[in-house]
Amino acid sequence: MYRLFATLIPEYGVPVMLSNDHQQFSKKHILCQERIRQARLAFNLSVGFVGASAAFTLGGIIFMFAGGYISPGVYAALGGLTAVGRHCMQLNREANDRLDRMVKELDNFTKIE
Repeated sequence: MYRLFATLIPEYGVPVMLSNDHQQFSKKHILCQERIRQARLAFNLSVGFVGASAAFTLGGIIFMFAGGYISPGVYAALGGLTAVGRHCMQLNREANDRLDRMVKELDNFTKIE
């Protein structure tokens, strides 16, 4: 029931013998770490683009009330930043869904054995 495999642990860089249960746990752990890393990066990217979009919007409103002229390029940049922020949030959601499916498949795999 317990098969042993030589596995390379990245923290130590040396091969160690792990049972099948430990290998499955380490795979889950790696997937969870990857999911957290991707979620953190996507969230930070989304917040940055949404913040830049809000700053451009606020600056444009202040500039309009001050009597200045806003070029169409500023409006295009604002629309582009908003679209990129929304796209980053969608990518974050899709990445989380993909990794959730992988963890469920891994759970099903371990239940079969």
